Amino acid sequence: MDFKEFVNSLPNQRSETIAELARICRVSPSTVYRWVNGDFFPDPLKRKVIADYLNISEKVLWPNLWEIYGVKILLHVKLKRETMNVKTVEKAIDE
Repeated sequence: MDFKEFVNSLPNQRSETIAELARICRVSPSTVYRWVNGDFFPDPLKRKVIADYLNISEKVLWPNLWEIYGVKILLHVKLKRETMNVKTVEKAIDE
């Protein structure tokens, strides 16, 4: 059960959980809502704090995160070497 599924599975405690996660991560509740919606991911330290608080591993809460970051890092490295344009981005994604 990933982070979004976990939070959404708490219909009676959802607001309280989001408020508590915001408090322990020292962010606003709207930031936690963005994490739940998948608009953004918490930084590594906040992911660790959340995983510890919920007693669920980071890999379970954010199973696809490593793939997403891997692609972003790969793109960043490749694009720094070449002029950034649409063809370069498409080529980097395909590799």
